[in-house]
Amino acid sequence: METSGGLIVTPDMRSKGQEYRRTMAGLEAEVASLRIALRDQFAMAALQGFLASGMAESSTYDDDAGSAYKWADAMLKARAAGGEKDE
Repeated sequence: METSGGLIVTPDMRSKGQEYRRTMAGLEAEVASLRIALRDQFAMAALQGFLASGMAESSTYDDDAGSAYKWADAMLKARAAGGEKDE
């Protein structure tokens, strides 16, 4: 056994701590992938709006894609802030 900050740390505790850290790393990766997926969904919706409205007719594909992701980032920011603002 070893001590850490005055506490006794058993091999079982160390193993459970390592398992916990692996689980947390996996969950953090899953959350990151879900955030990316949501960003992509928002960008797809924005791009569909551009195309349906005719706003995309005078721009390039790269411009449209960049604008779609800027809109997606703005949607994620608003979502994190709690959604709509009262004016």
